[in-house]
Amino acid sequence: ILAVIALNIAANLISQEFASIAGNLAYVPLAGSFLILALITASRFGLGGNHGLAWFSFAGYAVSWFIAEMLWVHQDLVVHEDPFPSAADIFYLIGYPFLLMFFVAYLQPVRAGITKKVLAVSSVISVGVLIPSLYYVLGDAKNPGGLETILGTIYPIFDSIVIIPAIIGVV
Repeated sequence: ILAVIALNIAANLISQEFASIAGNLAYVPLAGSFLILALITASRFGLGGNHGLAWFSFAGYAVSWFIAEMLWVHQDLVVHEDPFPSAADIFYLIGYPFLLMFFVAYLQPVRAGITKKVLAVSSVISVGVLIPSLYYVLGDAKNPGGLETILGTIYPIFDSIVIIPAIIGVV
């Protein structure tokens, strides 16, 4: 991670175009490492119990995210087209249910310890992230019914949903 950060800083000092290329290429080893670690973890836990299901779901998320990142890099660097919206968005969106399943399954053993206060605080933080995001997307929409606006609305909604169990897990 530190090497990728250093690469991005150096690339930004060289030129904007080089920074774009370096930044996109950095996704390949990062997403690949993420995928490999998720698959290793899932194979170690197997499918038994809540943690097995959790890590299997996380591996599904990692696979989906990896495919999306590779499609994004291909669209940007090989085809030279704007990768938003693109086929990558399908795989980014497919990853959200897997990520939510991961959090729910991982929190299942401690669900009795999740208080209403923790749930309320997590929900307030989630809404606090969601409202400005939607305001930014919908207030700046050039084509309110366009695919870009729809995706720009879906992403913060899904993010706000998965952030609730993530915060609960941290607490």
